[in-house]
Amino acid sequence: MTVNETYRSEYDNSSSTEFTAFASNFSKNVEKVLSEELSGIKLVTVTRLSNGSVVVDFDIVVQQSSNASVDAIKQTLKAGSGND
Repeated sequence: MTVNETYRSEYDNSSSTEFTAFASNFSKNVEKVLSEELSGIKLVTVTRLSNGSVVVDFDIVVQQSSNASVDAIKQTLKAGSGND
């Protein structure tokens, strides 16, 4: 998934207002993209932001009965970001 954002040094601190705002917005967007195609998406949590434009490490929590396999999640995120 592509994020059109410039890295800011404040992203180094996961308690900063900037990190929190970015993580909240990113999580909501990923949850929206995934939920449109897959069932059982419970939570997306940003665990780390690093430089390289902005590289986002995140976890996705799904219900056990979800149809969201790893491959399905990857395909949905690629399609949702406009990347092939």
